[in-house]
Amino acid sequence: MPALLLGLAAAATALSTAPAADPVDEVIAAERAFAADTREHGFRDGFLAWVAPDGFTFHPRPGPERPRLEALPDG
Repeated sequence: MPALLLGLAAAATALSTAPAADPVDEVIAAERAFAADTREHGFRDGFLAWVAPDGFTFHPRPGPERPRLEALPDG
């Protein structure tokens, strides 16, 4: 039993000292994934895959983005 506890303590220490992911690297990875999806599926479908259900933009006037994207032609 002490060996099990020692092993669990060692595992917990290893997990707690692992470096956290850099938030900047996470944003860069998300941007690259978005760009790859848009390249593969086209502007409209690429953006639709990533826009939040309640996504909002300000062009040409403020409004929900999903209906604007859905109104675009395919391709």
